[in-house]
Amino acid sequence: MSHLEYYAYDGVGARNKQQVYRVNSYHIPINNKALEAMVRRFKQYMPDHEPIEVVAHDP
Repeated sequence: MSHLEYYAYDGVGARNKQQVYRVNSYHIPINNKALEAMVRRFKQYMPDHEPIEVVAHDP
């Protein structure tokens, strides 16, 4: 299961990922495959950003 939430500045369409300031993502299971997929998507859709990713795992 995966779920993404994009947050953009007011007045910006959902298709303009250059104005995104926060992405929340939820994955089950959280593993290297899921993290690698997220990195690929960040680079694909937001190539001019250098995102900081925080991963939290609740055992």
